[in-house]
Amino acid sequence: MKDLIEQIAIASELRTMQITDNKLNPTLFYFEDRDDFYILICAPYNILLHHLDVEEEISNLDYGINAYLDTIKGYEQMKAFGSIVDFNLSSIIVVELDTLEDENILRNVHKIEENYKIAKKYILPYLNSDLEKLTSEIAKTSYENLPQKLNSAALHNSALINIKEESWYQLLMNLFIKIPFLNYQSGSFGLTTISNLFEGGLSDQEKSLLEIIAGNYEVNMDIESFVAQFQIDNNE
Repeated sequence: MKDLIEQIAIASELRTMQITDNKLNPTLFYFEDRDDFYILICAPYNILLHHLDVEEEISNLDYGINAYLDTIKGYEQMKAFGSIVDFNLSSIIVVELDTLEDENILRNVHKIEENYKIAKKYILPYLNSDLEKLTSEIAKTSYENLPQKLNSAALHNSALINIKEESWYQLLMNLFIKIPFLNYQSGSFGLTTISNLFEGGLSDQEKSLLEIIAGNYEVNMDIESFVAQFQIDNNE
């Protein structure tokens, strides 16, 4: 999963920086021309607990994450960006689980997202079997760009959205929800918009009138005054 998200970041024109600390070895993503920073933490649930030293009391998982993020901010690699990181830092925390049915574990994991201290957090729990299925599905698309592959897979399999057994599709949609720099671009894949449907039913004369309106009408303009200035026939 870490490799997949790093590929998404690179395709989205973010810079990546590996931080090796012999713990969770996070990755820093950042835009070269914007003050937005994202720390990716990716680990199985038990490994996460181990390195955060919260095995005995997992209800403190969110505090363990905060302490770890605070430690990361003190690394020399992070200090190089200056204090701007303190105000523009988010963290994507990806947790591999053995099951999505254990409500106690899910509650502890999602509790991380509710704690806004140190950084805004995006929590993404997943099953390895779902990741394998997702990888297989996006490999079927003809797009070269990874975000486009994900968009295409989401559109072509949209009928699966409410099918619990197809949890790989839930993982796919969660990528768009939990990765702040991954945008769902439905218009890029041939979807017909309401605007397109509307314009398709107009005559040439009506299209010409629409162009006049679109190019000259302002929200606060009086309708009668607008019509009068173009001497538009009442029937039109």
